Amino acid sequence: MKGKLKTDIDSIGFSMLVFLFLRMALDVLYRFISPQNEVSAAFLSLLFYVIRYGLTIFMFCFFFPTDHKFEISRPYVLPTVGGVSAIAFGVCVGAVFNALLDLIGIRSVAAFSAFPQSHAGLILTFLLSCVITPLFEELLFRGIILSRLANYGAKTAILISALIFGLSHFAPELIVFATVSGIVLGVAAQKFGLATSFCIHALYNLLTFIIQYIKTGKPYLADKIYLAYIIIAVIASVYFIPSSIRRGKTLKAQNADKKEYISAPLIAFVIASFILILSYIRIA
Repeated sequence: MKGKLKTDIDSIGFSMLVFLFLRMALDVLYRFISPQNEVSAAFLSLLFYVIRYGLTIFMFCFFFPTDHKFEISRPYVLPTVGGVSAIAFGVCVGAVFNALLDLIGIRSVAAFSAFPQSHAGLILTFLLSCVITPLFEELLFRGIILSRLANYGAKTAILISALIFGLSHFAPELIVFATVSGIVLGVAAQKFGLATSFCIHALYNLLTFIIQYIKTGKPYLADKIYLAYIIIAVIASVYFIPSSIRRGKTLKAQNADKKEYISAPLIAFVIASFILILSYIRIA
C-alpha cells in the first residue's frame, strides 16, 4: 500500500511540475506571438489552455496509470444549487484576503485579458470559460488528482486537491478563492460525481461571464447583480448546503493508509508555485 501511495502522490507532483512549466512556456510564447486583435487573443488563450491541460492529463494517464477510478454519475439539481451557493463563501473569503493584502500594501501585477467585444471573441471566451475550463479542471483536479489522494482519506484528499487547485491559478488574488471553491467542488465530486461538480463549476463561470458582459456597458448594474448573487447565495446556502450534504455518499476513508509520506516532486511544485506567485506581487 505504501508503495502505491508513493507512486500516486509522486505522479501528482511530477505532472503538476510539467503543468507549471507549460504555463510559463506558453505565457512566453503568447507574449512572443503578441496577438493583434481580441479574436486571435481569445483563440490563442483557448488553444494554449487546451494544450496545457491536455498534456498534463495525458501525462497522468500515459506515464502514471493507476487503478483509482473516479465517478462521473449524473448531475444532481439540489447539490448543484447548493454548490453554486457555497462558492459565494469562497468569493467572500477571497475578497477579505485581497482587502488585507491591499491594506498592507501588497499589489498583484498579474495580467488578465480584456473582455472581448466582437461576436467571435465572445463565443471563444464563452467556450473557454463556461465549457472547456470546467471540463478540464474537473477532470484534472477532481477526477484524477482527488481520486489518487483517496488513500489519505476523503477529507484530507479534498483539502490537498483544493490547495493544489488554488496554487495552480498562480495569480495572488485568485488563490484563496480558488482553494475554497476547490473544497466545495471536491465535496460535490466525492459525494455526487464529476457531473455535479462540473455543473457547479460551469454555472458559476457562466454567471461571471454574464456579469463581465454586462460590466462592459453598465458597470454599476453588473456590480449590483454580483452583490445580489452573493447575498442570495449566502442566504440560500442555509438551506441548500445542509440539504445537499445529507444526500449522496458519506465522506469516509477508503483503505486509508495512515503512514506519512512526503513527496519531493509535490513539494517542488508547491515551492515553484509560490516563487511564481511572488513574481506577481509588488509592495507599494
